[in-house]
Amino acid sequence: MFQTFPESKNIILSTDIFISICYCLEKQMKSNININNINLKNSNHQYETIEYEISTSKIIQEKSILINEEKILYGHKLNGNCIEYAPLIFKFLRKLDNIREIEIFESMLPKNNYNLLKESEGKGGSLFLSTSDKKFILKTISSEELELFRNKLLIELAQYFQENNNSLLCRIYGIYKVKNTLEKEFNLLIMKNNYGIFENNVLSIFDLKGSKLNRYVNIRGLKYNDIKYLILKDNNFLETEKVLLLNNINSKKLSEIVEKDSKFLAKMNIMDYSLLVVKIELNDDELIKIFDTDFKIKNILDLQIILNEIKEEKVKPQLILREEYNPNNIRFLNENYENLRKFFYPCLYNNILYLISIIDYLQTYSLFKVIETQFKRIKVKNYNEISSIDAESYKDRFIDFVKKITSQKSIKERIKAIEGLDYVIL
Repeated sequence: MFQTFPESKNIILSTDIFISICYCLEKQMKSNININNINLKNSNHQYETIEYEISTSKIIQEKSILINEEKILYGHKLNGNCIEYAPLIFKFLRKLDNIREIEIFESMLPKNNYNLLKESEGKGGSLFLSTSDKKFILKTISSEELELFRNKLLIELAQYFQENNNSLLCRIYGIYKVKNTLEKEFNLLIMKNNYGIFENNVLSIFDLKGSKLNRYVNIRGLKYNDIKYLILKDNNFLETEKVLLLNNINSKKLSEIVEKDSKFLAKMNIMDYSLLVVKIELNDDELIKIFDTDFKIKNILDLQIILNEIKEEKVKPQLILREEYNPNNIRFLNENYENLRKFFYPCLYNNILYLISIIDYLQTYSLFKVIETQFKRIKVKNYNEISSIDAESYKDRFIDFVKKITSQKSIKERIKAIEGLDYVIL
Protein backbone atom coordinates (compact mmCIF):
# COMPACT_ATOMS: atom_id res chain seq x y z
CA MET A 1 0.00 0.00 0.00
CA PHE A 2 1.37 3.41 -0.96
CA GLN A 3 1.50 5.79 1.98
CA THR A 4 0.53 9.45 1.80
CA PHE A 5 3.17 11.95 2.88
CA PRO A 6 3.23 15.73 3.25
CA GLU A 7 3.69 17.53 -0.07
CA SER A 8 7.47 17.95 0.28
CA LYS A 9 7.91 14.21 0.83
CA ASN A 10 5.63 13.42 -2.09
CA ILE A 11 7.89 15.55 -4.30
CA ILE A 12 10.93 13.63 -3.01
CA LEU A 13 9.18 10.32 -3.70
CA SER A 14 8.08 11.23 -7.21
CA THR A 15 11.49 12.69 -8.08
CA ASP A 16 13.24 9.55 -6.82
CA ILE A 17 10.88 7.37 -8.87
CA PHE A 18 11.49 9.22 -12.11
CA ILE A 19 15.26 9.47 -11.59
CA SER A 20 15.52 5.75 -10.72
CA ILE A 21 13.56 4.57 -13.75
CA CYS A 22 15.37 6.98 -16.09
CA TYR A 23 18.67 5.60 -14.78
CA CYS A 24 17.55 2.02 -15.60
CA LEU A 25 16.35 3.06 -19.06
CA GLU A 26 19.63 4.82 -19.77
CA LYS A 27 21.50 1.64 -18.90
CA GLN A 28 19.21 -0.26 -21.29
CA MET A 29 19.90 2.24 -24.08
CA LYS A 30 23.65 1.85 -23.62
CA SER A 31 23.60 -1.95 -23.37
CA ASN A 32 22.73 -2.66 -27.04
CA ILE A 33 20.97 -5.89 -26.03
CA ASN A 34 19.98 -8.00 -29.05
CA ILE A 35 16.53 -9.55 -28.68
CA ASN A 36 16.09 -10.71 -32.29
CA ASN A 37 16.71 -14.33 -31.33
CA ILE A 38 14.97 -14.32 -27.96
CA ASN A 39 13.31 -17.64 -27.13
CA LEU A 40 10.16 -17.02 -25.13
CA LYS A 41 9.06 -20.65 -24.80
CA ASN A 42 12.23 -22.21 -23.44
CA SER A 43 13.80 -19.64 -21.17
CA ASN A 44 13.88 -18.23 -17.67
CA HIS A 45 13.95 -14.63 -18.85
CA GLN A 46 10.95 -13.78 -16.65
CA TYR A 47 13.08 -14.44 -13.54
CA GLU A 48 16.01 -12.27 -14.60
CA THR A 49 16.66 -9.07 -12.67
CA ILE A 50 19.17 -6.23 -12.75
CA GLU A 51 19.77 -4.24 -9.59
CA TYR A 52 21.26 -0.75 -9.64
CA GLU A 53 22.60 1.25 -6.73
CA ILE A 54 21.57 4.83 -7.50
CA SER A 55 22.81 8.02 -5.90
CA THR A 56 23.22 11.64 -6.92
CA SER A 57 27.02 11.38 -6.70
CA LYS A 58 27.06 8.21 -8.84
CA ILE A 59 24.95 9.87 -11.54
CA ILE A 60 27.38 12.79 -11.68
CA GLN A 61 30.46 10.54 -11.56
CA GLU A 62 29.19 8.38 -14.46
CA LYS A 63 28.36 11.49 -16.50
CA SER A 64 24.84 10.22 -16.92
CA ILE A 65 22.41 12.00 -19.24
CA LEU A 66 20.59 12.84 -16.01
CA ILE A 67 23.32 15.41 -15.23
CA ASN A 68 21.24 17.72 -17.42
CA GLU A 69 18.69 17.56 -14.60
CA GLU A 70 20.91 19.86 -12.50
CA LYS A 71 17.90 21.80 -11.20
CA ILE A 72 16.65 18.55 -9.69
CA LEU A 73 19.90 16.78 -8.84
CA TYR A 74 21.75 19.57 -7.09
CA GLY A 75 20.00 20.01 -3.78
CA HIS A 76 18.34 16.59 -4.04
CA LYS A 77 20.20 13.78 -2.27
CA LEU A 78 19.16 10.50 -3.82
CA ASN A 79 20.50 7.37 -2.19
CA GLY A 80 18.61 4.20 -3.03
CA ASN A 81 18.37 1.32 -5.47
CA CYS A 82 16.19 0.08 -8.29
CA ILE A 83 15.53 -3.48 -9.47
CA GLU A 84 14.53 -3.95 -13.08
CA TYR A 85 12.53 -7.15 -13.66
CA ALA A 86 12.72 -9.29 -16.82
CA PRO A 87 14.61 -6.65 -18.87
CA LEU A 88 14.83 -8.80 -22.03
CA ILE A 89 11.13 -9.63 -22.12
CA PHE A 90 10.05 -6.03 -21.58
CA LYS A 91 12.47 -4.85 -24.24
CA PHE A 92 10.78 -7.41 -26.52
CA LEU A 93 7.31 -6.13 -25.57
CA ARG A 94 8.34 -2.52 -26.22
CA LYS A 95 9.71 -3.48 -29.61
CA LEU A 96 6.41 -5.17 -30.55
CA ASP A 97 4.71 -1.78 -30.15
CA ASN A 98 7.60 0.24 -31.63
CA ILE A 99 8.21 1.90 -28.27
CA ARG A 100 11.83 2.98 -27.87
CA GLU A 101 13.55 3.34 -24.49
CA ILE A 102 14.44 6.96 -25.35
CA GLU A 103 10.72 7.75 -25.73
CA ILE A 104 9.92 6.51 -22.22
CA PHE A 105 13.13 8.09 -20.88
CA GLU A 106 12.19 11.54 -22.19
CA SER A 107 8.67 11.22 -20.78
CA MET A 108 10.05 10.25 -17.36
CA LEU A 109 12.67 13.01 -17.05
CA PRO A 110 12.19 14.67 -13.63
CA LYS A 111 12.45 18.19 -15.05
CA ASN A 112 9.39 17.47 -17.19
CA ASN A 113 7.40 16.11 -14.26
CA TYR A 114 8.63 18.07 -11.25
CA ASN A 115 5.65 20.41 -10.85
CA LEU A 116 3.23 18.76 -13.24
CA LEU A 117 2.92 15.38 -11.53
CA LYS A 118 -0.66 14.12 -11.51
CA GLU A 119 -1.57 11.66 -8.80
CA SER A 120 -4.80 9.70 -8.53
CA GLU A 121 -5.77 6.79 -6.38
CA GLY A 122 -6.42 3.65 -8.38
CA LYS A 123 -8.00 0.31 -7.69
CA GLY A 124 -7.21 -1.10 -4.24
CA GLY A 125 -5.37 2.04 -3.16
CA SER A 126 -2.69 1.80 -5.84
CA LEU A 127 -1.08 5.03 -6.97
CA PHE A 128 -0.92 6.37 -10.51
CA LEU A 129 1.82 8.75 -11.57
CA SER A 130 1.08 10.27 -14.95
CA THR A 131 3.90 11.80 -16.98
CA SER A 132 3.36 15.43 -17.93
CA ASP A 133 3.30 14.61 -21.66
CA LYS A 134 0.43 12.18 -20.87
CA LYS A 135 2.10 9.31 -22.74
CA PHE A 136 2.79 6.90 -19.88
CA ILE A 137 1.48 5.92 -16.45
CA LEU A 138 3.40 4.53 -13.50
CA LYS A 139 1.23 2.38 -11.25
CA THR A 140 2.11 0.76 -7.94
CA ILE A 141 1.29 -2.94 -7.62
CA SER A 142 1.30 -5.32 -4.68
CA SER A 143 3.95 -7.97 -4.08
CA GLU A 144 1.32 -10.62 -4.87
CA GLU A 145 0.56 -8.99 -8.23
CA LEU A 146 4.28 -8.75 -8.98
CA GLU A 147 4.83 -12.45 -8.29
CA LEU A 148 1.77 -13.43 -10.33
CA PHE A 149 2.97 -11.37 -13.26
CA ARG A 150 6.55 -12.70 -13.17
CA ASN A 151 5.90 -16.34 -12.38
CA LYS A 152 2.73 -17.02 -14.33
CA LEU A 153 1.62 -14.33 -16.73
CA LEU A 154 4.63 -12.57 -18.28
CA ILE A 155 5.91 -15.26 -20.67
CA GLU A 156 2.39 -16.24 -21.71
CA LEU A 157 1.46 -12.60 -22.23
CA ALA A 158 4.55 -11.89 -24.34
CA GLN A 159 3.75 -14.85 -26.60
CA TYR A 160 0.10 -13.82 -26.79
CA PHE A 161 0.95 -10.24 -27.82
CA GLN A 162 3.42 -11.57 -30.39
CA GLU A 163 0.65 -13.63 -32.00
CA ASN A 164 -2.23 -11.17 -31.37
CA ASN A 165 -1.05 -7.63 -32.00
CA ASN A 166 -4.64 -6.34 -32.08
CA SER A 167 -5.33 -7.53 -28.52
CA LEU A 168 -7.11 -4.97 -26.34
CA LEU A 169 -5.15 -5.96 -23.21
CA CYS A 170 -3.45 -2.84 -21.85
CA ARG A 171 0.28 -2.94 -22.63
CA ILE A 172 2.87 -3.03 -19.85
CA TYR A 173 6.39 -1.88 -20.79
CA GLY A 174 8.39 -2.48 -17.63
CA ILE A 175 8.28 -3.43 -13.94
CA TYR A 176 10.60 -2.02 -11.28
CA LYS A 177 11.12 -2.12 -7.52
CA VAL A 178 12.30 1.25 -6.23
CA LYS A 179 13.75 1.90 -2.80
CA ASN A 180 14.23 5.61 -2.33
CA THR A 181 15.85 8.17 -0.05
CA LEU A 182 13.01 7.91 2.45
CA GLU A 183 13.60 4.15 2.75
CA LYS A 184 10.22 3.47 1.14
CA GLU A 185 10.07 0.46 -1.16
CA PHE A 186 7.37 -0.15 -3.73
CA ASN A 187 6.74 -1.96 -7.01
CA LEU A 188 5.92 -0.01 -10.16
CA LEU A 189 4.83 -0.92 -13.65
CA ILE A 190 4.95 1.31 -16.72
CA MET A 191 1.84 1.35 -18.88
CA LYS A 192 0.92 3.19 -22.04
CA ASN A 193 -1.58 5.96 -21.31
CA ASN A 194 -4.02 5.23 -24.13
CA TYR A 195 -6.19 8.30 -23.79
CA GLY A 196 -3.87 10.77 -22.04
CA ILE A 197 -3.09 12.80 -25.13
CA PHE A 198 -6.85 13.17 -25.68
CA GLU A 199 -7.56 14.30 -22.12
CA ASN A 200 -9.10 17.60 -23.25
CA ASN A 201 -11.38 15.74 -25.68
CA VAL A 202 -12.93 13.33 -23.15
CA LEU A 203 -16.74 13.16 -23.03
CA SER A 204 -17.05 10.25 -20.60
CA ILE A 205 -15.14 7.27 -19.18
CA PHE A 206 -16.61 3.88 -18.29
CA ASP A 207 -15.19 0.88 -16.42
CA LEU A 208 -17.33 -2.09 -17.49
CA LYS A 209 -17.36 -5.59 -15.97
CA GLY A 210 -20.68 -6.95 -17.27
CA SER A 211 -22.25 -6.82 -13.81
CA LYS A 212 -25.02 -4.64 -12.38
CA LEU A 213 -24.30 -5.29 -8.69
CA ASN A 214 -22.80 -2.19 -7.02
CA ARG A 215 -21.84 -0.90 -10.46
CA TYR A 216 -23.18 2.65 -10.28
CA VAL A 217 -21.55 6.01 -9.55
CA ASN A 218 -23.91 8.64 -8.17
CA ILE A 219 -23.46 11.77 -10.29
CA ARG A 220 -26.54 13.70 -9.18
CA GLY A 221 -25.84 17.35 -8.53
CA LEU A 222 -22.45 17.26 -10.26
CA LYS A 223 -21.58 19.59 -13.13
CA TYR A 224 -20.68 18.11 -16.52
CA ASN A 225 -17.01 19.15 -16.26
CA ASP A 226 -16.80 17.24 -12.97
CA ILE A 227 -18.57 14.16 -14.36
CA LYS A 228 -16.65 13.64 -17.60
CA TYR A 229 -13.42 12.68 -15.82
CA LEU A 230 -15.10 10.37 -13.31
CA ILE A 231 -14.73 6.64 -13.91
CA LEU A 232 -18.36 5.60 -14.38
CA LYS A 233 -19.59 2.00 -14.22
CA ASP A 234 -21.92 -0.50 -15.91
CA ASN A 235 -25.23 0.91 -14.70
CA ASN A 236 -24.20 4.44 -15.68
CA PHE A 237 -23.35 3.13 -19.15
CA LEU A 238 -26.64 1.25 -19.54
CA GLU A 239 -28.55 4.32 -18.35
CA THR A 240 -26.88 6.89 -20.63
CA GLU A 241 -25.18 5.10 -23.54
CA LYS A 242 -26.92 1.69 -23.66
CA VAL A 243 -24.70 0.46 -26.55
CA LEU A 244 -21.49 1.23 -28.41
CA LEU A 245 -22.60 2.91 -31.63
CA LEU A 246 -20.38 1.04 -34.08
CA ASN A 247 -20.80 -0.08 -37.66
CA ASN A 248 -21.16 -3.78 -38.40
CA ILE A 249 -17.48 -4.44 -39.12
CA ASN A 250 -16.31 -2.74 -35.92
CA SER A 251 -19.01 -4.38 -33.79
CA LYS A 252 -18.01 -7.81 -34.99
CA LYS A 253 -14.31 -7.08 -34.68
CA LEU A 254 -14.57 -5.74 -31.12
CA SER A 255 -16.70 -8.68 -30.00
CA GLU A 256 -14.27 -11.22 -31.50
CA ILE A 257 -11.17 -9.60 -29.95
CA VAL A 258 -12.80 -9.33 -26.51
CA GLU A 259 -13.80 -13.00 -26.72
CA LYS A 260 -10.27 -14.08 -27.62
CA ASP A 261 -8.66 -11.91 -24.93
CA SER A 262 -11.12 -13.15 -22.29
CA LYS A 263 -10.46 -16.78 -23.16
CA PHE A 264 -6.73 -16.15 -22.77
CA LEU A 265 -7.27 -14.57 -19.33
CA ALA A 266 -9.54 -17.43 -18.24
CA LYS A 267 -6.81 -19.87 -19.25
CA MET A 268 -4.51 -17.96 -16.87
CA ASN A 269 -7.23 -18.12 -14.15
CA ILE A 270 -7.56 -14.32 -14.29
CA MET A 271 -10.82 -12.56 -13.40
CA ASP A 272 -12.19 -9.19 -12.27
CA TYR A 273 -10.74 -7.30 -15.27
CA SER A 274 -12.61 -4.44 -16.94
CA LEU A 275 -13.38 -3.03 -20.36
CA LEU A 276 -12.27 0.60 -20.25
CA VAL A 277 -14.30 2.71 -22.70
CA VAL A 278 -13.19 6.31 -23.15
CA LYS A 279 -15.51 8.38 -25.32
CA ILE A 280 -13.79 11.35 -26.96
CA GLU A 281 -14.81 14.01 -29.48
CA LEU A 282 -12.39 15.63 -31.92
CA ASN A 283 -12.90 18.65 -34.13
CA ASP A 284 -12.39 18.42 -37.89
CA ASP A 285 -8.81 19.75 -37.72
CA GLU A 286 -7.86 17.18 -35.08
CA LEU A 287 -9.38 14.37 -37.15
CA ILE A 288 -7.39 15.44 -40.19
CA LYS A 289 -4.18 15.29 -38.14
CA ILE A 290 -4.86 11.68 -37.22
CA PHE A 291 -6.91 10.19 -40.03
CA ASP A 292 -7.58 10.49 -43.72
CA THR A 293 -9.67 13.53 -44.57
CA ASP A 294 -12.55 11.29 -45.69
CA PHE A 295 -12.93 9.71 -42.24
CA LYS A 296 -16.01 11.80 -41.44
CA ILE A 297 -17.60 10.97 -44.79
CA LYS A 298 -17.18 7.26 -44.11
CA ASN A 299 -18.91 7.63 -40.76
CA ILE A 300 -21.84 9.52 -42.30
CA LEU A 301 -22.25 6.83 -44.95
CA ASP A 302 -22.17 4.05 -42.35
CA LEU A 303 -24.91 5.76 -40.33
CA GLN A 304 -26.98 6.50 -43.42
CA ILE A 305 -27.01 2.82 -44.43
CA ILE A 306 -28.45 1.87 -41.04
CA LEU A 307 -31.01 4.71 -41.14
CA ASN A 308 -32.14 3.69 -44.60
CA GLU A 309 -32.64 0.12 -43.43
CA ILE A 310 -34.74 1.29 -40.49
CA LYS A 311 -36.86 3.68 -42.54
CA GLU A 312 -37.41 1.15 -45.32
CA GLU A 313 -38.22 -1.51 -42.69
CA LYS A 314 -35.74 -3.89 -44.29
CA VAL A 315 -34.00 -6.10 -41.81
CA LYS A 316 -30.87 -7.93 -42.90
CA PRO A 317 -28.89 -10.43 -40.80
CA GLN A 318 -25.78 -8.28 -41.17
CA LEU A 319 -25.03 -4.92 -42.71
CA ILE A 320 -22.72 -5.26 -45.69
CA LEU A 321 -20.20 -2.42 -45.59
CA ARG A 322 -17.26 -1.94 -47.86
CA GLU A 323 -13.98 -3.23 -46.45
CA GLU A 324 -12.34 0.21 -46.54
CA TYR A 325 -14.55 1.30 -43.63
CA ASN A 326 -12.56 -0.98 -41.37
CA PRO A 327 -10.40 1.20 -39.05
CA ASN A 328 -7.41 -1.01 -39.86
CA ASN A 329 -7.41 0.62 -43.26
CA ILE A 330 -7.53 4.16 -41.95
CA ARG A 331 -4.18 5.81 -42.60
CA PHE A 332 -2.74 7.42 -39.50
CA LEU A 333 -0.99 10.66 -40.37
CA ASN A 334 0.65 11.21 -36.99
CA GLU A 335 3.10 8.51 -35.90
CA ASN A 336 2.49 9.41 -32.24
CA TYR A 337 -0.94 7.81 -32.57
CA GLU A 338 0.14 4.80 -34.63
CA ASN A 339 0.36 2.30 -31.76
CA LEU A 340 -3.06 3.44 -30.52
CA ARG A 341 -4.65 2.20 -33.75
CA LYS A 342 -5.80 -1.08 -32.20
CA PHE A 343 -7.72 0.78 -29.47
CA PHE A 344 -9.64 3.20 -31.76
CA TYR A 345 -13.28 2.45 -32.60
CA PRO A 346 -15.16 5.20 -34.50
CA CYS A 347 -18.65 6.03 -33.27
CA LEU A 348 -21.35 6.42 -35.93
CA TYR A 349 -22.18 9.94 -34.77
CA ASN A 350 -20.36 13.23 -35.27
CA ASN A 351 -16.62 13.26 -34.63
CA ILE A 352 -16.80 10.84 -31.72
CA LEU A 353 -14.36 7.98 -31.14
CA TYR A 354 -14.19 5.24 -28.54
CA LEU A 355 -10.81 4.29 -27.07
CA ILE A 356 -11.29 0.75 -25.78
CA SER A 357 -8.93 -1.47 -23.78
CA ILE A 358 -8.98 -4.23 -21.17
CA ILE A 359 -7.42 -3.22 -17.85
CA ASP A 360 -6.78 -4.57 -14.34
CA TYR A 361 -5.95 -8.11 -15.40
CA LEU A 362 -3.64 -9.03 -12.51
CA GLN A 363 -6.26 -10.69 -10.27
CA THR A 364 -6.42 -14.49 -10.08
CA TYR A 365 -9.27 -16.56 -8.66
CA SER A 366 -7.27 -17.34 -5.54
CA LEU A 367 -8.28 -19.15 -2.35
CA PHE A 368 -9.17 -15.77 -0.85
CA LYS A 369 -11.48 -15.08 -3.82
CA VAL A 370 -13.08 -18.52 -3.45
CA ILE A 371 -13.89 -17.74 0.19
CA GLU A 372 -15.20 -14.30 -0.81
CA THR A 373 -17.41 -15.94 -3.45
CA GLN A 374 -18.94 -18.38 -0.95
CA PHE A 375 -19.60 -15.55 1.52
CA LYS A 376 -21.29 -13.36 -1.11
CA ARG A 377 -23.36 -16.29 -2.37
CA ILE A 378 -25.10 -16.29 0.99
CA LYS A 379 -25.79 -12.54 0.91
CA VAL A 380 -26.58 -12.03 -2.81
CA LYS A 381 -29.46 -13.71 -4.60
CA ASN A 382 -28.05 -13.42 -8.10
CA TYR A 383 -24.66 -15.16 -7.82
CA ASN A 384 -23.66 -14.34 -11.41
CA GLU A 385 -23.74 -10.60 -10.70
CA ILE A 386 -20.97 -10.57 -8.07
CA SER A 387 -17.44 -9.64 -9.11
CA SER A 388 -15.59 -12.46 -7.33
CA ILE A 389 -16.68 -15.40 -9.47
CA ASP A 390 -14.42 -18.03 -10.99
CA ALA A 391 -12.44 -17.14 -14.11
CA GLU A 392 -14.54 -19.22 -16.53
CA SER A 393 -17.84 -17.76 -15.29
CA TYR A 394 -16.36 -14.27 -15.33
CA LYS A 395 -15.18 -14.77 -18.91
CA ASP A 396 -18.60 -15.95 -20.07
CA ARG A 397 -20.39 -13.02 -18.43
CA PHE A 398 -17.89 -10.51 -19.78
CA ILE A 399 -18.15 -11.82 -23.37
CA ASP A 400 -21.94 -11.93 -23.20
CA PHE A 401 -22.11 -8.32 -21.99
CA VAL A 402 -19.86 -7.04 -24.80
CA LYS A 403 -21.90 -8.94 -27.39
CA LYS A 404 -25.08 -7.30 -26.09
CA ILE A 405 -23.74 -3.75 -26.25
CA THR A 406 -22.29 -4.31 -29.74
CA SER A 407 -25.14 -6.26 -31.35
CA GLN A 408 -26.51 -4.67 -34.51
CA LYS A 409 -30.07 -5.19 -33.24
CA SER A 410 -29.35 -3.19 -30.06
CA ILE A 411 -27.50 -0.51 -32.02
CA LYS A 412 -30.44 -0.11 -34.41
CA GLU A 413 -32.84 0.27 -31.49
CA ARG A 414 -30.62 2.96 -30.00
CA ILE A 415 -30.38 4.82 -33.33
CA LYS A 416 -34.17 4.68 -33.68
CA ALA A 417 -34.52 6.37 -30.28
CA ILE A 418 -31.86 8.99 -31.08
CA GLU A 419 -33.39 9.83 -34.47
CA GLY A 420 -36.99 9.78 -33.21
CA LEU A 421 -37.88 6.73 -35.29
CA ASP A 422 -39.39 4.69 -32.46
CA TYR A 423 -42.64 4.44 -34.39
CA VAL A 424 -41.00 2.16 -36.96
CA ILE A 425 -41.85 -1.47 -36.26
CA LEU A 426 -39.19 -3.94 -37.35
